Amino acid sequence: PRWSPASPRGFQLFFSLIQGEQPVDGYRLRTGFRKVRFQQNRLFLNDRAILLKGINYVYQDTEGAGLFDRDLVLQDLLNIRSRGFNAVRIAFFPQNSQFYNLTDSLGILCLQDLSLPLFTETNLTDSLQLARISQHIQSFQKIARRHPSVLGIGLNLFYMADQIMSAPVLAQINNLVSGEQRWFPYYSLFGKEIS
Repeated sequence: PRWSPASPRGFQLFFSLIQGEQPVDGYRLRTGFRKVRFQQNRLFLNDRAILLKGINYVYQDTEGAGLFDRDLVLQDLLNIRSRGFNAVRIAFFPQNSQFYNLTDSLGILCLQDLSLPLFTETNLTDSLQLARISQHIQSFQKIARRHPSVLGIGLNLFYMADQIMSAPVLAQINNLVSGEQRWFPYYSLFGKEIS
């Protein structure tokens, strides 16, 4: 069975390293399987059309210390789910892995923004910047591979109020971000034009 918001079934995989006949190390991974694609301006999850009903989510603990409070996040996500939302957009930075474990188990889809607020077209021609951006994107892709709830990886382009992103540049960004039919790239283009 495939993972979906209606049926957020996961699998526990356990890997062990054995030396002789003794286990010397082990690793447990909870994951799920699903497929995502766009066709004729519609989003399909596991070959079924799905409508995203989402909300922005910014985690803040009650003490303001930035420490992850699993119970607080669980309460937030249950509240989001009970109000009919099936997706959250997480802006600017990744959450603690426990957050994605909760969204996986509750069937809440995540649109995870990359924390690249100063991304510009110049970065694509600067090999050092491009290498740093690629490494950053790969760390987000690793999160997306481990958690079936991560549906999209996004770039915030709204810091570039005076710039117009060309279609070829957006295509190059898309190639950096996209992958494996497990997630799709998206763009936060507040008030921008695409030429």
